[in-house]
Amino acid sequence: MEKNKKVWYAYSDEELSKIEEKVDLMMNNINSYPRAQYHGKSAYEMFVFLYGQELANKLGLKEVPKNQVTLKPELI
Repeated sequence: MEKNKKVWYAYSDEELSKIEEKVDLMMNNINSYPRAQYHGKSAYEMFVFLYGQELANKLGLKEVPKNQVTLKPELI
């Protein structure tokens, strides 16, 4: 058995777009979760505080309301 065998997958633009949407949704939920280390603020809120809303918008970051954050596989 070859140890360093690389496997390549070919996805259509539509498939890649769907994957990207799911990753964005997942990351927005993770980054909107309040954290004790940030005194109840989320990573998203800390990012906006440090770097500004304009940059968050340019990067496509979105805040999920705290009562709607989902950290379960059912999300995607």
